[in-house]
Amino acid sequence: MIPMAQLRPHPKNPRVALRDDVVDAIAADLEERGHIEARHALTVRAVDDGYEIISGHHRQAAAGKVGLEEVPCWVVEMDEDEAYMALATSNNQGELAPLEIGLHALECVGKAKAGRGKKGGLSDYARKIGKSSQYLTQLVAAAEVAKSVSQLTDLLSKAQHLYAIHGLAGKPKDGRHPHWPDVVKAMLAGGEDGKGWSVDKTAANVQAANSFYGSETLTRILGWRVIRLREAATRWLPKLDVTAAIACERLATQDVDRLITIAGEFAEKLLDWTEQMTKLMKSKKAELRSAVPGLLEGWIEWLAEHAGGKSWSLREMRRQRDEVEDLMAEFESSLKEQAEATFVVHACDFRKAPVPDESVDFIVTDPPYPQEFVPLYEELAIFASRVLKPGGSCIVMIGQSYLPDIVAGMTKHLTYHWTCGYITPGGQAVQLWDRKVNTFWKPLLWFTKGDYAGDWVGDVCKSEANDNDKTHHHWGQSESGMADIVDRFTTKGSVVLDPFLGGGTTGVVCVAKARTFIGIEVDKEVASKAETRIREETSRE
Repeated sequence: MIPMAQLRPHPKNPRVALRDDVVDAIAADLEERGHIEARHALTVRAVDDGYEIISGHHRQAAAGKVGLEEVPCWVVEMDEDEAYMALATSNNQGELAPLEIGLHALECVGKAKAGRGKKGGLSDYARKIGKSSQYLTQLVAAAEVAKSVSQLTDLLSKAQHLYAIHGLAGKPKDGRHPHWPDVVKAMLAGGEDGKGWSVDKTAANVQAANSFYGSETLTRILGWRVIRLREAATRWLPKLDVTAAIACERLATQDVDRLITIAGEFAEKLLDWTEQMTKLMKSKKAELRSAVPGLLEGWIEWLAEHAGGKSWSLREMRRQRDEVEDLMAEFESSLKEQAEATFVVHACDFRKAPVPDESVDFIVTDPPYPQEFVPLYEELAIFASRVLKPGGSCIVMIGQSYLPDIVAGMTKHLTYHWTCGYITPGGQAVQLWDRKVNTFWKPLLWFTKGDYAGDWVGDVCKSEANDNDKTHHHWGQSESGMADIVDRFTTKGSVVLDPFLGGGTTGVVCVAKARTFIGIEVDKEVASKAETRIREETSRE
């Protein structure tokens, strides 16, 4: 008799899980008898300070359930290999599940010893447990698939299913197929009743996937003119991933062909459209050119980004194509509206705006005043040094609080020329509580690109009384005040740019006074409203 406390299950017991019905039946018998009969003694081997069970795992569990403190055991001498083999041979009477036999054989034999007829190989193992080599080969293949998933209890009756999945094309020579777990999951959850595929269904799905893997379907992508689409194909339709998706019934072979056709034909359409729009833009005045939207790049990136999801769905692909076609139509419509216009609005960060180098005569702008925006002023100076023509001016309305910091940043890239004064509407005062100042004016910092090339200018600007206008933007300026600035610093027919367009007041004034105007606004909604406001002014003219 050996105390229960000294017994421990074999760590490599091939049983995935003990059968509760068997444990309960043995426990019921032990409750009545009060002990395990000698003829049902466990087989164990001595290890360290206890005993490792070779045969009798169910009996040990039942004895523990009824509270037996000791059980009869046969103690045998075995090394680790002999003990592990005995786990299978002794459990044949206990009807190991086929998958459990495969798991045991996989661990016992291993790939290195799997030669036919080789001592220690599958044939030798099959002879010892009384199974055919062919049958055992299938069970080992099933076990390899089972080992790739975390939950084995659901697979005990699925050895044939797993054997079929083992044949999925694309498996590396040494190692597991990366998509075995995906197909196993689909197999378990599939079927009309949600209770899983049949063996035949599993085999048919794998065969369909393998037929695709061996086909030339994906090579059709190489025939498209759009080189970037070909380059992105491995991200959009990775061969292994598509093969697995077909096996999982997430994608049909014929749908792959349709996806390639739609994606390729539309990419070529976008390529032609982009070339046409680019040619059209080159015919416009440089300062009024808009960047042709990168719809082709966006289409290709959408395909790659949504691989395995939306871009593998015919419905979603058609929906995305329709959205892109709407953007194409919007851009073409905007070009028609601007055909005779003297302004353009870019809805983007001014640092990314498609404004050609040395194409602007004057920058007139009113950036945000709070301290967190101070670094933007130096960025503005960098931008101005690029887009201004030699001798061009940059007029910047600012608050007084951070004037030294702003000047220091901007003079790194532009030449400081003068500080002018802008009298606030009607002499109204703004109270700066942190500085205890009532201010009736704002500085207009005047910078140039190189030497100033214009006429004499008076250095005080003002607006009409009570003409402060916040209707179109919470930081908006009055039209009369901006008109004074535009008249004072710019000339008729010149190109004026405002990189902080806001409500569009600068644009309205410039268009009304026959200036070519470029507006930039990072907020797309605000930019759209400002553009509409400026266009209305154009219509009045």
